Amino acid sequence: MAQVDVFEVLLCHPCSGALMYHPDLTAILETSWRGIQPEVAEAKTFLASPQALPDPSLQCPFCRRAMEKYGYLGLSAVTIDRCDACNRIWLDADELQNMLLALAKTNYRSAARLKLAESSLLAGGLATEETVVEGSTEGLGDTAFVTLLHLLRR
Repeated sequence: MAQVDVFEVLLCHPCSGALMYHPDLTAILETSWRGIQPEVAEAKTFLASPQALPDPSLQCPFCRRAMEKYGYLGLSAVTIDRCDACNRIWLDADELQNMLLALAKTNYRSAARLKLAESSLLAGGLATEETVVEGSTEGLGDTAFVTLLHLLRR
């Protein structure tokens, strides 16, 4: 068990996984995604999962019921496990960072599209957008997300 800001998280140091309440994860993501600058979000790629094969269904470490898998923000690159019975989320190694990156990319791209559409309407023309997604793992701010990553990497 670890305390990250006001959130309690169960950590698994051997696999770098974490179990937390779904509302806590949502709060961490919502308060942390702005710690990634827009240009860093676009330059970064999702961290590859260490497993080459699809994960089997997991049993919730807390209540021992079967967990459901789903793609965060509809992305198959970020698949997380959720227990509906106890409202907890299991995150494998790097899934939290991938979720934060996905949220930052989505939010910044949405804002950029809105700004582009507004300027296009004002100019009376058509607008296009080109996006490149590549990069490193630097540029994250000091947030609850970063604190949790440090705890997992001990």
